[in-house]
Amino acid sequence: WCQDRLHWTYEDWIRTLWTDESTFSTTGFGHCPRVLRRPEEEFHPDCIDETCESGRESVMIWG
Repeated sequence: WCQDRLHWTYEDWIRTLWTDESTFSTTGFGHCPRVLRRPEEEFHPDCIDETCESGRESVMIWG
């Protein structure tokens, strides 16, 4: 993508629309534990936890 635009002028760049997104939590962070493991421990019983629903509410803003 960048290599294709090396020749662009200032006028080309000001016609470019840049966007981004961000998520904001309205209820704080969830309380689900994180499970850290190595790739070879994927199904090891010590590295598996029950499914946890955080109850977190959030809104995604895009613009």
